[in-house]
Amino acid sequence: AELGDDGAEAALLKAVQLAPRTGHEKYMYLAQLEEDVQKALQYSATGLDVLQAQLEQAVAAAGASGGQQQQQGEEGGNTPEQEVKVLTVSLCGALCGHAERLLAAACAQRDHAAEAAGAEERPTG
Repeated sequence: AELGDDGAEAALLKAVQLAPRTGHEKYMYLAQLEEDVQKALQYSATGLDVLQAQLEQAVAAAGASGGQQQQQGEEGGNTPEQEVKVLTVSLCGALCGHAERLLAAACAQRDHAAEAAGAEERPTG
């Protein structure tokens, strides 16, 4: 983690401890801060799971809301349909971030394998 990120990381880990199944954002931020690629992928995957569960709940609520859509929107909050759209956009962004981490992990693994192969080919002596 970069300078100053230790406090942020500690706060995010505390948030995970307090509410592990709500708020996908904390997992995505932890994934960004984590230097260990495998840990970063774990955080990212957990964030995706939490976000997917939120989206499924929102889809169910949108299906159950029926004619109450307009009334809820007028009270200042998102309608269930709007919430589905917001969460869908968030899921798209989270999936892109996870894909970037997967590609970075694959590149690091490839580079490590190339270094190992190069070391085997060097003369010893």
